[in-house]
Amino acid sequence: MAVVLPSAAKGHTGEIAKNVLGNVLEERVSRIKKFVDNEQAVSRDELAKFIWGTAKRIYDILAPTKDTSGAAARAWNDAKGMLKELIDWDKFKHAQCDPACINHVLEKKVVEVIDAYRNFVLTGEIKTKYPPPKLLGETDEIVVVDKPCLYTCGYGNREGVPPVRALKHLGEKASASMLLNGDKAEIQLHEYLALKYNFECAKATRELWLTEGEMMECKCGSCEKCAATQTGCCNRLDKETSGVMIVAKNLAG
Repeated sequence: MAVVLPSAAKGHTGEIAKNVLGNVLEERVSRIKKFVDNEQAVSRDELAKFIWGTAKRIYDILAPTKDTSGAAARAWNDAKGMLKELIDWDKFKHAQCDPACINHVLEKKVVEVIDAYRNFVLTGEIKTKYPPPKLLGETDEIVVVDKPCLYTCGYGNREGVPPVRALKHLGEKASASMLLNGDKAEIQLHEYLALKYNFECAKATRELWLTEGEMMECKCGSCEKCAATQTGCCNRLDKETSGVMIVAKNLAG
């Protein structure tokens, strides 16, 4: 799926912002890679400033607080998900460099992480710990994906307890890339779809998360409320089974 970035000027599709960001990341990778190739170490302070400076450049280009379409905010969340090995985002402030927000990493890891993000920006392909569901097809009404093995289809239990979400504690900071680079290979399919896509059911699921109680309002599995609970997923597959999943885009099914 193509990466959507905010338009750099009225009438553009975001390609300008994408290319600008890609060029900046290429230059940043090139700078630190020289030290890696020459087997030279960078001081902790200098490396921290470099990593923070890279994150600030990304933030300034995306300008997530200025774009009303929501594309910039989603792109910024993707960036945070892919750069979390380098940065503790709970401590990060784009207006001021604080070395405490930078994780203890080596130069080689900095190159690997930033270059992987650069590749994602330019191609939409993510080098992740776990494979994303492959998009098999799409119409105005449905999305069809290939569920990888170990993805789960838990939409809540019979007693009405909502499905468990891996990134619930992150709230609106959560992103699909965070799931793909997380600690567990067992990923809730509906959670990934809600964070990855922006069709009606995905939006409704994210909105439901903001007000979700201890029990689901309904558990019939076929109404609009249930469609929001499970991001429009129309079928289930066992965790150990890979295969086709049909996902309704609209709440009406």
